[in-house]
Amino acid sequence: MRYNVASRFLDELPVGTVQWLSPKAGRDAREPAPSTISALHADLRGQPGWRIGQSVKHTRFGLGIIIDAEGRGSDARVQVNFREAGVKWLALEYAKLQPA
Repeated sequence: MRYNVASRFLDELPVGTVQWLSPKAGRDAREPAPSTISALHADLRGQPGWRIGQSVKHTRFGLGIIIDAEGRGSDARVQVNFREAGVKWLALEYAKLQPA
């Protein structure tokens, strides 16, 4: 499963129609709280301890959710949707991610 940048037209849908997987910048307090990705609990390819849908913390980018992964061993990297910094690809060897 892959995630793309949200279409600007999603903002035109009635409140409560869309379930956000991570907080949207400038979210209105009346909107429902974001949820974690409950349907995506597959283990990352060859990376013990990390899974798609897992909440993680990065020292620079803050809190986020793993949404994709590729590679193995020292070439493994994850795509994380951070609350404030947006979507980033990070090499697991250097990212120093921590479970949140």
